[in-house]
Amino acid sequence: MSSAIVMLNDDGTARILVGSADIGQGSETMLSQIAAETLGLSLSDIRIKAADTLLTPYDTGTFASSQTFVCGNAVAMACRDARAKLLAQLRETDLDAEIVEEDTGFRLTSGDTYEHLSVQQAVRRISFNQHGGVIIGSGSYKAQASPSPFVVCMAKVEYRPRLNSIRLLHVIEAADVGTPINRMTVEGQLEGGIAQGIGYALFERIERNSRAQKTISTDLTHYRILQAGDMPRTHVVIADSYEPTGPHGAKSVGEVSTVPVAPAIVNAVNNAAQTEVGTLPLCDRFVILPCGTEGDGLS
Repeated sequence: MSSAIVMLNDDGTARILVGSADIGQGSETMLSQIAAETLGLSLSDIRIKAADTLLTPYDTGTFASSQTFVCGNAVAMACRDARAKLLAQLRETDLDAEIVEEDTGFRLTSGDTYEHLSVQQAVRRISFNQHGGVIIGSGSYKAQASPSPFVVCMAKVEYRPRLNSIRLLHVIEAADVGTPINRMTVEGQLEGGIAQGIGYALFERIERNSRAQKTISTDLTHYRILQAGDMPRTHVVIADSYEPTGPHGAKSVGEVSTVPVAPAIVNAVNNAAQTEVGTLPLCDRFVILPCGTEGDGLS
């Protein structure tokens, strides 16, 4: 569940308040884009304040790939509420005009004359007239449905029987995440998911000293994670679609990018080595060679 508040300022900007936290996935940029598109403003006119327990409305949290779908819907609802209130105020101000809402503003027709007001101009007209007033919209969204994103992953590995070694050569991931709000951010999420999946498949494990009954891998010195030199060639594909229940057709793209990577790598290894390995990490069974170009091994 997520809530949002939007205030239209008389300088033509909009202030968005949301309780969701941007933890590096770019949600503030995405939510600002949704607000700009819904309000009919440019992205540079949006000011966003997120995750301030004193000022922002309630949000259940940044988890479960929910920010785009849940908080994005709340922001879109708040912006539509603000547009509706702005239209109602305009109709009270210009009683003789027929006012029609357009994507980027309002069309006022009076007799044989008409006038187009941008959203900024409409806000100024309301703010500075004799009645005044501040336009504030709000919206809350609790997901009734959970449209799933779909991801397909393919991995190519090289296996050398003499060394019992594997080298990860190439990972391709294609994702249907609805309509991407910010294509570059989606690509970054997919590439980050690939990196996490590779580390999970090849290296990462919790080591324990059974005799002392304590965990050994308590820091990054003893817990092997993926490094830049471990990354193979990667390629991501975004399959655009439209999700009618999502904000501007979008779905989620969080954890799903990680899920298929390890199974794809394990299947590729089993295919090349003619094995039936089903446990991770693969470094327990094979020597992991640095990523690079394909050699004379089996792939």
